[in-house]
Amino acid sequence: MDTGGFTWPIWLFRLLSWAASLWRFITLREALFFRHSSLHTYKVLAKAKSRIVLHAAFYPTYASTADYSSALRAALAKPSFGKLEVFLLSLNPMATWIPEFVRILRWNYSVDDFRSELTASRIFFQHLRDDYPDKVVLYETQLLPCFPLVIIDNIIYVGHYAHSKEPAPNGYWLRIKADVDKLVQWVDYPTLPVKPTDRSVAAYRFVAEYVNARCNSSKI
Repeated sequence: MDTGGFTWPIWLFRLLSWAASLWRFITLREALFFRHSSLHTYKVLAKAKSRIVLHAAFYPTYASTADYSSALRAALAKPSFGKLEVFLLSLNPMATWIPEFVRILRWNYSVDDFRSELTASRIFFQHLRDDYPDKVVLYETQLLPCFPLVIIDNIIYVGHYAHSKEPAPNGYWLRIKADVDKLVQWVDYPTLPVKPTDRSVAAYRFVAEYVNARCNSSKI
């Protein structure tokens, strides 16, 4: 019998691998990825139901890539969608950490290069706000960013900054599933709830950074 060059084991292996990946996505709360592009966040953005938070200093990929623009607009166009919150870094000339942070973001950038990228990002998100004024909130912050952070509904994506010729998008990225609304409420507690899980405390630290930025930034 012609088995087609015994290709059926390969297809069976691919099917099992796909099923295993789907099972991990459904059951695991944390997953580690290489490179931001492997996250395919634009696909998740398009499916967002209630919340998108962008806290990543600047957004060249979002401002210059059609996939991201279309995904954000797809989410914002839903009648039931809540808020898109975007934190944009202010280039305060008095902030002595700005030049070094720019080199961390892109080792070959000047402050002027970064200023141009910030301007492009700001224009991009201002256009979104013009089209969806009730759903887009833009903040300007002078706080030192700790890590690139994206929250989509109850999924948290977090990267890291480093003194490296390879920028943050090319590093490790962590995807976490968490009850973001609950963790936001924890920020107002004098202490954390009794006996929180280690996983909840770890996820809370990322959410707390977002809430801190929101409380110490100015709307624009």
